[in-house]
Amino acid sequence: MNKRYYWLKLNKNFFKRHDIRIIEDMENGKDFILFYMKILLESIDHNGYLRFNENIPYNEKMLATITNTEEEIVKKALKILKELHLIEVKENKTIYMTQTDQMTGTETEWAAKKRQYRENKRQQKDTKKTKKDNVRQEKEKEIDKEIEIDKTVGRFQRFWRIYPKKIGKQKCMRWFKQKNISEVLTVKIIHAIIKQKQTQQWKKDNGQFIPHPYTWLNQGRWEDEVEQSRWDRIEGNLWTNDIVGFYG
Repeated sequence: MNKRYYWLKLNKNFFKRHDIRIIEDMENGKDFILFYMKILLESIDHNGYLRFNENIPYNEKMLATITNTEEEIVKKALKILKELHLIEVKENKTIYMTQTDQMTGTETEWAAKKRQYRENKRQQKDTKKTKKDNVRQEKEKEIDKEIEIDKTVGRFQRFWRIYPKKIGKQKCMRWFKQKNISEVLTVKIIHAIIKQKQTQQWKKDNGQFIPHPYTWLNQGRWEDEVEQSRWDRIEGNLWTNDIVGFYG
């Protein structure tokens, strides 16, 4: 036999209803509402009717027992619930819960199993999608990382082409990668090299006193100041090889 399950559907505005607020505001009002909800639950698989059996209706003492409620609370609650038309007492003493039909959810055992099966499938699908998204994001991160490495290598190569002393290439490249040198800083470095190549120190004795490129980078020598008067005479005549080295 296919079982059927029932449950009480409680609207989110249940406690905002005028009748419920009126009851809650009374002395012992919260007890009355709790009792009301308990007998609602007792009635949901009997189409809203409450009766012990065909021959015996529920009395106040029996209702107090099955709901674990004080008998005096039951007596007062039944009176209030009748006045607010939340229950009706038939001629044969059967209690009818007027709101049960509106507040009852039901499904067969088979329907419950199908619902659970669908929910499990949905969760599995969501899990697979999450894993797939994570893999995609990791791939995108790797691609972004590779792109950034390529950009860094390109920036280093521009530096290396224009720096006049070619010593310690791999060490300088590692410095660019470790520092993750930006395009803005690369431009600043290149401009500094173009300026410093025209100084007397770098020209003296065929460039003997030009710093080792790694030392120059590591010490932040692009921040060195070049004599302004000297630079004013040469800045309008930058050498073609330097410009090619910068943009090439």
